[in-house]
Amino acid sequence: MKKEMEMIAEGVTAGTRFLSEKLKESQLFPSISS
Repeated sequence: MKKEMEMIAEGVTAGTRFLSEKLKESQLFPSISS
């Protein structure tokens, strides 16, 4: 169970990092995101 929680935590961290990178890209290139 602890292992699953660690995997989920890593997934959330990676997902958050991915979303923040996408958000930066969309702010730099608003024409692409729309």
